[in-house]
Amino acid sequence: MSDENLTIRLPCKVGSTVYLHTTVKSGRNKETVILSGQIDRYVIGALGIPFAEICCENDEWYYFCSYPGDFFLTYEEAQTALNKK
Repeated sequence: MSDENLTIRLPCKVGSTVYLHTTVKSGRNKETVILSGQIDRYVIGALGIPFAEICCENDEWYYFCSYPGDFFLTYEEAQTALNKK
């Protein structure tokens, strides 16, 4: 068996602050907001796909795939993506 490069590149370190979109209900309306949170840990899922476990400012936990567009490294990136929706 030959040596294979099995390195997984993660978007940021554990403990980094990230931003994500979530939908909140306000009365009968729903709106998408940006939450900030910290990466608590990464979990390698099926097919070697890394997932980030994120604890957010509202004390909720979220699990996101670690690919671009699932969570953002800056508030500005999150806001730009939200405006495109």
